[in-house]
Amino acid sequence: MDFEAVKAWLEMRNQQLARRYRNYGIVGMVLFPIGLLAGFVGVFLLVMLIGFRTTRSAHIGTCIWIALGCLPLMFLFNRLLTVKDPMERYMEEGVGHSYMERKAAGYEMMGVIICWIAFAGPRLLDWSLTSYRDSKHLLQQDTHSCAAVLWVLMSRLKKVPIAEFATVVDWLDLDAALPEVRKIPGFLVLKGPPEALALSDDLRTAIRSGKSPD
Repeated sequence: MDFEAVKAWLEMRNQQLARRYRNYGIVGMVLFPIGLLAGFVGVFLLVMLIGFRTTRSAHIGTCIWIALGCLPLMFLFNRLLTVKDPMERYMEEGVGHSYMERKAAGYEMMGVIICWIAFAGPRLLDWSLTSYRDSKHLLQQDTHSCAAVLWVLMSRLKKVPIAEFATVVDWLDLDAALPEVRKIPGFLVLKGPPEALALSDDLRTAIRSGKSPD
């Protein structure tokens, strides 16, 4: 397979992914106000509930102002806190059989749901901005160097030691290209000795057929 065909495949893949990420960014921006509104309503209802439980009354205007004041804190806490989904842990370890363990698990799930709602807006905004950055980064990729790495590997039926790249393509800056190529599913870095690079069968098939593996 010649170099230009490999480069054309890589450019096609990057354009497809960049378009997909750009669409993700648009969807995130559209959903961002809805997520922010959901967080506002969630905090408002929580403040109302706390007010009724403590004083048997809650002033709607005060609750609205408290919820509005919490909006900037949602963005701050979204940066500082990492809310992990406990469901995966429950699937592996199971929920305790005692009453206190089941009750604690219920409170934990309630807290996670509240955090999902409260941080929906900031997380949608982060997702949207990250998608736009990923799209821009793909379009700015040095496809010539990355395609050279793939071309060398496509020309061999087995792994290629990293040291051999300097003799096959002496102009290639492998240290600069490698971090970009490693993002392609099916690109393999094999520990040595000697340390080598290889392509999975699925990636080889995708390049030959002109289809993206992503």
